[in-house]
Amino acid sequence: MLKRKLNNQKGLTLVELLAVIVVLGIIAAIAIPAFGGVIDKSKRNADEATLTLIKDAAIRYAMTENISSVPRANGNIQSVLIEKGYLNNFSATLQSDSDRAFDSFALSFDSTNKRYEVKVYDAAPDPQEITFPSSN
Repeated sequence: MLKRKLNNQKGLTLVELLAVIVVLGIIAAIAIPAFGGVIDKSKRNADEATLTLIKDAAIRYAMTENISSVPRANGNIQSVLIEKGYLNNFSATLQSDSDRAFDSFALSFDSTNKRYEVKVYDAAPDPQEITFPSSN
């Protein structure tokens, strides 16, 4: 009769339950920071794509309107590119840095290399060029 009770065990012992919890904790400790890195990278990629779209729209604007330069003071993204139809409305706030926003651009034509150069600036009191260092 005692042997029958020992063979009919159901459930987990406390040690087995603790072992499962420890394993799950280790997996979570590895997965959560990795997942956070994926989110940060996707925000940065979204900002880089938006920056590229703004630059492309500025070049289309300059080529269509036959303009060789636009100073930053006249290059408001909202009033030049969006209102004239070169760029659809977009979220100006950077995804990777919510304290910054795409605000203005400066455009110049390099006659030596026959190409446009576009710089995009944020809306801070002291506007800084928005760039993304290459990541390898």
